[in-house]
Amino acid sequence: MINRHVISGICGFIGLSLSAAGIKHLLVSNDMWSIIFPLLTFSSLIMGIALYTIKGIGGFRTSQRRFHLLRGILGFAGISLGIYGLKFLNLGLFQILVNLYPVLTLVLAVLVLKEFIGIRAWVAVGLSLAGVVFAFDPKLEGGAMVLFPLGVAVSLAGQSIIVRLRTRDTSLVWAFYTELTAAFLALLAFLAWGNGRLPFDEPFLFFGVALVDGISIFLITHAFHGDLAGRIAPMAYLSIPSAALSGFLFFGESI
Repeated sequence: MINRHVISGICGFIGLSLSAAGIKHLLVSNDMWSIIFPLLTFSSLIMGIALYTIKGIGGFRTSQRRFHLLRGILGFAGISLGIYGLKFLNLGLFQILVNLYPVLTLVLAVLVLKEFIGIRAWVAVGLSLAGVVFAFDPKLEGGAMVLFPLGVAVSLAGQSIIVRLRTRDTSLVWAFYTELTAAFLALLAFLAWGNGRLPFDEPFLFFGVALVDGISIFLITHAFHGDLAGRIAPMAYLSIPSAALSGFLFFGESI
C-alpha cells in the first residue's frame, strides 16, 4: 500500500531542490534580502488562502504560539543561510551538504521524541551519508561557505522535530505560521539591509519559484506531521540527484 506521507515527503524534498535552482538564478541580478522577503510573503499568502478556503476563519486558531514562533525563526534562519550559501557554492555541493539533515533528524527523533528508529532507516541514512562523504570534494571553492548549508540542515531538522512533537495543529496551520513568522523577520531584514528593490524583473520565474517553494514546505510539513521521522527523513536524499541535474542543465555545473 502506498504511504501518502512518504510520497508527500519525496515530492517536497525534490521541490525544494528545484526551487533552490530558481533562487540561484534570481541571485545573479538580485540582492538576497530582496528575494527572501517577497518569497516568504507570497508563500505565507498561499498558505493563508488555502487555510481560509478549507477551514474558514476558525482555521487560524492555535494554542501553540511559542512553538510556531520558534519554528518560524528556524525557518527564517534556514532560508537566509541557504540563499547566502547558494551565492558561493554550486547547486550539487549545496544540496549534498544540506542533506546531512536526515542524520540530524533521526538523532533528534531518538533523543527528543523517543521514537524507535528501525535498522532499515539507519542503514538507509548510513549508506546515503557514505555517498555524501564520497561526493564531497574539500578542494572545491567555497571555503567556510560550506557551513551555511550545514546551518540549513540544522534548521530543517529542528522544524521537522517540532512538527512531530506538537501534532495538535494541522499541517497547513504549521506551514502557514512558520512562513508568516519567517516573512515578518524577512521584512525587518529587508528594511535594515536590503537595497529596496524587489525581484520582479522576471515575474514568471519569481512567482514560479515562490509557488514551488511554498508547496514543498507544506508537503514536507505534512509528511512529518503524519508519519514517523525515521520513515520520512531518508527520503531527503532523493533531492541530491535532482539538484545535481538542475545544476548541470541550468548552470553548467559538473555532476
